[in-house]
Amino acid sequence: MEGVYSPVIENMNCYGMETAGSWMSISHNIFKKHKNIKLVVLVGLEAAVTYLSLEEERFKEIPVYCIMCPQYAATLPQKYGITAVANDTLQTLDIIELFKDHNLRYALTYNYGIKDNLQLIQRLFPEKKYLTVLSDNTYSRLSNQSEIKKIVANNTSFTFNYIDGQSLSMRECLEKYEKQNDSTALLLCGWRIDQTGSVYLNNSSYAFRLLKPRIPVFSLTGTAIGSWAIGGYIPKYRTAGVELAYRAKAEIDNKKIVPAYIDSLKKEYVLDQNVLSSYHIPAKVLPKNARILNPEITYIDILKKYIWTFTVSLFFFLAIIIALIRSIRYNRKLNRLTRKLSRSEEKIRKEKDELIESEKKLRIATAAAENANRLKSTFVSNMSHEIRTPLNAIVGFSDVISSEMIVEHPEYKEYAETINQNSKLLLQLVNDVLDLSRLESGKMKFTYEKGLLSTICRSAIASFKAQADNHVNLYYTTENEHLEITTDPLRLQQVITNLISNAKKFTTEGSIHLNASYNQEEDRITISVTDTGCGIPKAMQKNIFNRFEKVNEFTQGTGLGLEICRKIIQIMDGKIYLDTTYTEGSRFVVQIPSHHSLGELTEKI
Repeated sequence: MEGVYSPVIENMNCYGMETAGSWMSISHNIFKKHKNIKLVVLVGLEAAVTYLSLEEERFKEIPVYCIMCPQYAATLPQKYGITAVANDTLQTLDIIELFKDHNLRYALTYNYGIKDNLQLIQRLFPEKKYLTVLSDNTYSRLSNQSEIKKIVANNTSFTFNYIDGQSLSMRECLEKYEKQNDSTALLLCGWRIDQTGSVYLNNSSYAFRLLKPRIPVFSLTGTAIGSWAIGGYIPKYRTAGVELAYRAKAEIDNKKIVPAYIDSLKKEYVLDQNVLSSYHIPAKVLPKNARILNPEITYIDILKKYIWTFTVSLFFFLAIIIALIRSIRYNRKLNRLTRKLSRSEEKIRKEKDELIESEKKLRIATAAAENANRLKSTFVSNMSHEIRTPLNAIVGFSDVISSEMIVEHPEYKEYAETINQNSKLLLQLVNDVLDLSRLESGKMKFTYEKGLLSTICRSAIASFKAQADNHVNLYYTTENEHLEITTDPLRLQQVITNLISNAKKFTTEGSIHLNASYNQEEDRITISVTDTGCGIPKAMQKNIFNRFEKVNEFTQGTGLGLEICRKIIQIMDGKIYLDTTYTEGSRFVVQIPSHHSLGELTEKI
């Protein structure tokens, strides 16, 4: 509109016929918002018939443009309140005739060549006795079906069968289609919405195609031509947006009288050569002037298409060769003079590069040696301290028990419990070291199997029930108790157990919350462990997954737990991180794919 006018676009959101009862109220609400209307553009059949049903006289005076609309509309039951086409008997009405009392200034409609399509089917497949008409639960398809039934009423060439999305769901339509015999051809009106209101895109045509791949399919509207259908006699669709905009501006400006334009799209035969070839249909039986999609390309066609390109390319190639030869001659003398200098420069540059590379390798090796020495020292220091403490306790209390002969003393129970607790600590330290060693050497096996995610999570929590603390509430939540996952349950449970164990160390009161959820779009599982403990200082958050990194040096452990978790999750193609946005304690998040290949896997980090 050249920036002069501001068009307003309103969408009626008409889907299946189950929404037809609301079309009039939607149309009323739209026009209630707009009082000073200069021109109305109606897009689609639903918009046209509801506009025609508006009772205010002003709607008969407003200039109207109607596009993307079939020429024939089916009547609808009185209950829908769409008076322009209200009739409890299914018929078809000429949409242009319905506009005779309105100020229709522009109409570009189309109708479908039903008779020509029937003749095309009989021409290509004369042995077919049955014709199945497939249509969905939309108003356009209802209009198609009404027109088809009127035209084929006296047709004896086929026995007609209807698979109608207005009364059947997608599953019921597929079941009915599967029962069609080999003497059947299919006329496709379109398939997008079924009786339940479910919307289907391209995948619906593949579902029908896979059920009966040898039934020939013809398209009434152009749907599926180029992928599934053989072809059809269809309208020659074209865009009219630019033409419509210029006409509308001239109409509103009143700069010149614009005559009304009422037309219907021409039709053409469109056929897919790939599908024709699969049925071995010869070209001689095809309609004349048919537009062929995916035509077979011969060597002669290729030669005709590319002969000028080849000639021009050859000319430029020869010109480049000649120029290159002359350039070589002129540069040869210069190259001789500069060659000695280049050799000397190359030798100096090579020696310099070798020196720089040697220096670089020396720095890397020095840094690696210092880092390895630091890690070794830290490891030895930690392990010496952590292993010595529980061992001393075990040895000391073992001596006490051995020296005391009176077993009735109640303190023996305390000694035994202390021995047991420190033994478990020692065992955990040793296990961490062994697990880390096996992970780094690639010797730890991962066995993937199917199971319920809730079972894995609840098993991890169950191991802490015996150590229940009345001041800390440990619980588990999930959106789907029956979510199935393919993973190594033992390793995943080990990760969850380590995270819960860390949370218990630093949570003296409040709660520890284990949560599991599923992201269907990314097909990934998210597991989080949230506590209300002391949290992790900001200065340590970036390094919390580093080896031997500990929030509190006086708590039990080697600082290997999170490192082990990280390596296990990496092997599972996932990631683990600390949620730094949570400030009420600590929250660790694990994300892994919901499915792995079944069987064993041994992989190095």
